[in-house]
Amino acid sequence: MLLQRGKLSRKGGRCAPGHLCGLLILALSCCGSFSAELQRAETSEVVHGNTTFALDLYSRLKAVPGNVFVSPYSVSTCLTLAYGGARGETAAQMGKVLHLPEGEPHSAFGELQRQMTEAVKPMGAQLDMANALWVQQGHSFNSAFIEMAQNQYRANTRQVDFRTQAEVAAGELNKWVSEKTRGKIERVLSQGNLTPLTRLVLVNAIYFKGNWVTRFEKSETQDQYFHLANGSSIMTPLMHHFQEAKYMAAQTFQAVELPYLGNETSMVILLPRQVNGLSQLEQVLSLQLLTTVFSRLNRQEIELFLPRFTLDSQFDLKAVLGGLGMPDAFGAKGDFSGIEAGQPLWISGVFHHAWVEVNEQGTEAAAATAIPAESSAAHSLRAVFRADRPFLFLIRDLRSGSLLFIGRLSVPGK
Repeated sequence: MLLQRGKLSRKGGRCAPGHLCGLLILALSCCGSFSAELQRAETSEVVHGNTTFALDLYSRLKAVPGNVFVSPYSVSTCLTLAYGGARGETAAQMGKVLHLPEGEPHSAFGELQRQMTEAVKPMGAQLDMANALWVQQGHSFNSAFIEMAQNQYRANTRQVDFRTQAEVAAGELNKWVSEKTRGKIERVLSQGNLTPLTRLVLVNAIYFKGNWVTRFEKSETQDQYFHLANGSSIMTPLMHHFQEAKYMAAQTFQAVELPYLGNETSMVILLPRQVNGLSQLEQVLSLQLLTTVFSRLNRQEIELFLPRFTLDSQFDLKAVLGGLGMPDAFGAKGDFSGIEAGQPLWISGVFHHAWVEVNEQGTEAAAATAIPAESSAAHSLRAVFRADRPFLFLIRDLRSGSLLFIGRLSVPGK
């Protein structure tokens, strides 16, 4: 997200094959401290709010045709940073849209980030998050806001000269992004995205790489038909094997959870039974539905078919977020006096870029009606999970319950 006193935009970013990554450009927030017990309670509230926000966000993005991939965790982290500097009605609107708990959520966000990034590294999966503030040199920002960003979000602060060297600053920011995403997103800002009116840029990058607990053998991958919602079919590589996994069957869809090494993270796939059933599933996607799915997954033997695929999505979320209920943040009514008093600041853009590749080894990335569920008829029988039609998938942190990425595969491909 870009905070400035004038117009600002964005564009760019390109992930190379082999990773799962997300990027958001945004703004900042405030400080605080908790006891361990209170921190756990606040973290749980933040996870619940983040998941609700993620589904609200996806409910708007589902209108985008074709494939969709987003990291709602990256988006909510950056917006909560910005919320820390918001005041008055701007803060009230942002808090409601983000489903933030009462009080200040920043310590809980910091603790959650620490738990997730430190938990998975020894286990085999890799989850890295990075925050940074790019501020106009010589500009007077609220010191409490800067300290909160540094202490709670581990955000590095860099002073640059937007007024006279905006393009140089953009190049430095692009280089930082490339380093934090292992080269998967090489360019997030294009010429003209930063202007002499830019005062503050917040960037959040999230990078995930996980190998399946049970890998697919490449020799088992074969080109087979993938059936599209419009009734046509295309040939695509379908990976295949037999494994024990958590599975459930509902009247209109199946679900399976595939863990990554370390069993701290997993991918959950929601597969409609009908080729054209994805839109119906999206209509009922809710926190209640996901809670039902997660609680009813049972371990059993399955025969699994899953396409290899790569998705790359880029969004300017300004209009989407305004439509969710926080329009003041994006115009003259914006009150971010907690960042800088006496200067009118507003958010000029919320830009998100997420990319994912799923293959035989695993996954790499740099993004309210319950459906009646029923257990499979007999756990001794092997279920068949054949993902040869459009489906939903999400990647989550199992320890905290955080939803890291959510996506829709409509058409597989590279």
